[in-house]
Amino acid sequence: MTRSEVNMNNSEETTYAQLRLYIPRPEDGWFYVKMLSDPATMAYNAPWFPPDGCIPDASSAWDDLQAEWIGHEPARFYAYLQRVSDGAFVGDVNFHQSPQPGKYDMGIVIFAQERNNGYGKQGLRLLLDRAFRIDGVPCLQNDFETSRDAAYRIHKAAGFRETGIENGAVHLELSREEYLGCEKPQTPFLLLLNGPSSSGKSSVAGELTELLRAAEIPVRTVSIDDHLHMTPDEPIWEDDVFAVMPAMCRDIAAALARGETVIADHVITSERVYRAVENAAAGYTMKTVLLTCSPEILRQRETARGNRCPGSAEASLRYLYPQDGCDLTVDSGALTPAEIARLLMINFF
Repeated sequence: MTRSEVNMNNSEETTYAQLRLYIPRPEDGWFYVKMLSDPATMAYNAPWFPPDGCIPDASSAWDDLQAEWIGHEPARFYAYLQRVSDGAFVGDVNFHQSPQPGKYDMGIVIFAQERNNGYGKQGLRLLLDRAFRIDGVPCLQNDFETSRDAAYRIHKAAGFRETGIENGAVHLELSREEYLGCEKPQTPFLLLLNGPSSSGKSSVAGELTELLRAAEIPVRTVSIDDHLHMTPDEPIWEDDVFAVMPAMCRDIAAALARGETVIADHVITSERVYRAVENAAAGYTMKTVLLTCSPEILRQRETARGNRCPGSAEASLRYLYPQDGCDLTVDSGALTPAEIARLLMINFF
């Protein structure tokens, strides 16, 4: 699976190079109005709104978009493209369900003054990641005039297939399977949820277990918490963790042998502990997910739960192993456990 990083909150999502997706708030409507009122930006829209493509009463259009699009994912999705370096808005992207079953129409517009900076390609990649990795959209499609060479090039570069030309417009499609470019692992397999203490791994494992059981996929959760005695008065050291690895690994291997997909919930801070888990899954696929969040959130959660030695969350974040190279990295401070579980279902099952 292609490695990706998901980092979402009320306004910011996946980052791709210079841009990120930004879910606009009501006070951000000025940019939407500015784009819809700019003849250079809206020139493509002139055949439908002559003479210059600009939308009349753009302020009302913004009110309608807030009511009908924001918060209606996955049926409808809308976001600004925001430049990471200075927070400026440079365009927008969207997708919504088509009348055709399994198909979603999409759109991307770069503000005219921000064109020729590579933002179209980056923005399209952000939209594709959002649609296919987060919302599980089966297929995206887009239509535009054959004269729009730049738009055609970035769609083809992203993997879109041309399926026909009608009335001077080219039709392009891209399926989720084509975009991800890989097959999901066959069950049973090991899904390792690794991350610092208090990052929400157990909650995510519980939510994912419910989804898998609803899908009639045999599943077993094996947690480091079940093999270690933890108190708020005594820290856990790496030697303590390594000492219980034989028992935990036996549980993992036994569940895989029974045909159960295993969700391993762990805080791994050394290579030898990681290799022990890896060896327990010998002969099976292992997929790795890094669940992490800011130190501030870890401290808050650690204090709230009250059953961990103070400072253990930040320490485990500092020494976490491995720090990169996972199949998926998720900011658990920005998504709920249920949302993360849904994301894992989309990506791995």
